[in-house]
Amino acid sequence: MTGGSDDDSESPAINQQGLELAFPELIDDSIEIVLDSIELTGSEEDLGSIGSSRESRVRALAWLYEGEIKDKEVPSTNFDRDLANELVQGVLDNRDRIRGYISRATKDWSIDRMPLIDQLIASIAVYELIKRRNVSVAVIIDEALDLANMYSTENSPRFLNGVLSTIAQEIRPEQAKE
Repeated sequence: MTGGSDDDSESPAINQQGLELAFPELIDDSIEIVLDSIELTGSEEDLGSIGSSRESRVRALAWLYEGEIKDKEVPSTNFDRDLANELVQGVLDNRDRIRGYISRATKDWSIDRMPLIDQLIASIAVYELIKRRNVSVAVIIDEALDLANMYSTENSPRFLNGVLSTIAQEIRPEQAKE
């Protein structure tokens, strides 16, 4: 190590995925910027009316993202919309099962290599594929791709489309071809 002291008394910040955070003091500021972006991005036309499924997905994504970044539980008292609550609780309660579907669909690509926002978008969609049978596969995937277009990288929508289409064939083979 060049420069600095050999005193490592302050342990590095580690997130839930076991990754060391390079600048933990910036996390709180960064998360607020991202959350503001997630909650404020998009016109009313993009988000739909208040209480819409899209708004609930956006809120669920924001709450899950905050929980992951700040490495804390998402308090259920924050939930003021039934669908957002269902999505968050569903993703948290079925985390291992959901990660299993994503891991199988990504084959040689570790889920931990995916951007966190993509992991969460995929997790919400997989939960919906499993539990929200009244919502079509096409709508679930389209909504996930819209979230990826709004909040993730340029390549994420194409990648998530492939992953979610593969998962849909496994979970709902009768609808996956629609």
